[in-house]
Amino acid sequence: MSHFGIGTETTIDQLIVRWPSGNVDLINNPSINQVITINEGDFPCTSSTTWDGTDWSNSIPDMFTTAVFEEDYTTSDVGSGSIDVCTCEVVLNKTLTIAAGDFLKTNKDIIVNGNLIVEHEGSVVQINDDALVSNNGSIIVRKLTPILSGTDFMILGNPMSAETREGVYGNGRRVLNHITGNFVPNGAVGAGTENFVDDNNNNWGIHTGTLTLAEGYLVKPQAIGNPPVGGQFTLDYTLGTLNNGLINYPLLFNTTREDSPNMLGNPYASAIDLDLFLSANSLIDAVYYWQHITPPSNAFPGFNQLNYNLGDISIYNQGSGGTAAPNGGGIPTQFMASGQGFGVKALGDGDAVFNNNMRVISPNTDYRSLDISDRQRIWLDVKNNSYGLISNMLVAFTEEATDGFEGNFDSRRFDTPVSLYSILDSDEELAIQGRSAFNEEQKVQLGFSTMVEEVQTYSISIRQIEGVDISNATVYLYDNDLNIVANLSIGEYSFSSNAIQNSERFVLLFQDRVLASNDVAFQNIQLLPNPTT
Repeated sequence: MSHFGIGTETTIDQLIVRWPSGNVDLINNPSINQVITINEGDFPCTSSTTWDGTDWSNSIPDMFTTAVFEEDYTTSDVGSGSIDVCTCEVVLNKTLTIAAGDFLKTNKDIIVNGNLIVEHEGSVVQINDDALVSNNGSIIVRKLTPILSGTDFMILGNPMSAETREGVYGNGRRVLNHITGNFVPNGAVGAGTENFVDDNNNNWGIHTGTLTLAEGYLVKPQAIGNPPVGGQFTLDYTLGTLNNGLINYPLLFNTTREDSPNMLGNPYASAIDLDLFLSANSLIDAVYYWQHITPPSNAFPGFNQLNYNLGDISIYNQGSGGTAAPNGGGIPTQFMASGQGFGVKALGDGDAVFNNNMRVISPNTDYRSLDISDRQRIWLDVKNNSYGLISNMLVAFTEEATDGFEGNFDSRRFDTPVSLYSILDSDEELAIQGRSAFNEEQKVQLGFSTMVEEVQTYSISIRQIEGVDISNATVYLYDNDLNIVANLSIGEYSFSSNAIQNSERFVLLFQDRVLASNDVAFQNIQLLPNPTT
């Protein structure tokens, strides 16, 4: 890049331009260089190249190039591919298609005189918060839902500036907006657990008209019918233009965090980095995904069915990571897909902030995943096969956490039909716990609860383990009730219980792998007397 002169240096995120003062020799006197830092979004557009349907007129575009599409271009075609440019222009009657897994990344403006199609899991990212997207033709951001039953719903956001309920969800059975001011936590949900269940179900209202930027909506995309028919549904967002830059959404705070749920949505046509989102929003400590995996049911005994099944909620926080919803699905990652809606609990009055710094070109696949490299993490499941019940929990060890409650590292559990959770000294019951740096002397107290009244068999197992230190340790589970030590590194631990909540049932332990797995059968060892250490 010689056009910037002597001493040009580049990094991935910034361009640093150096030049000597006066007649001073730059090489021999580097300490007096004048330095200007240009953020990536401010890179100048210094050249232009045109796509003619077969090739580029002036080489493949880069971050300093204006790319003009005079013929159709699809990123998934042979010889094409993702696009990283300074500005982009699609001419009249021509179509630029961003395929699944591909991206269009521009430092500055996008001008659409023809057609821009962003397929499901494709991404459009603009770097400059002040950049424009001029829609003089047609823009489509397409999302495909998972396969839904006739009564399933999703919480969804909106990547377009003027989209409406009638425009994108016109044939859908129902679109609801959340009314935080009406929310009163339902007292039937266990005290000290996370609660999104209202006392009288008046916290959702029928929505019509324009979709508010960055708001999340409860959407049943199935066509009106009796009974409603499920399936996979195509949602085309087309009205207005692509959202870009700084977007503020006012959070409603009632009296406490517990009674202040808000529904938000990723407002961009790209994934966002949740760690960067949470870092920029001090009034939000965790993100909650709500997918209606299971319809309302009282098919298993002992469960008091509320309005929506709390077992369908997964959690992600910045410090520790995520846990899967007890009723199914994967563990949420650092990245949230375009069009995804989510719940938060407001910690006070103020705005939720979205900006281009959070946007990423991939992956854009977590449609419902600040790196902490020293994290040692373990996920545990408890299961009951008779009724298909499961609960997932996470313990994350890192130097940045303490063993006390911290909202960015610790998230409370849900009051689900079966639950395995960790306990703090202050008695908080957690689905996610952040602990101080890992060592094999650590002990984590675990509680267990089940609403199934009859005696049933349950099993506890390691779902996932991450980090060199914890992976090289042996994971043990001590059952306080039965005085049994089980080696979870070898296999699952089974036990029986009727309906109970026991916050002192288990202890999670670690130690070096001194003995091979066949040297001792910990499942059969009983420790006496009781109590013991």
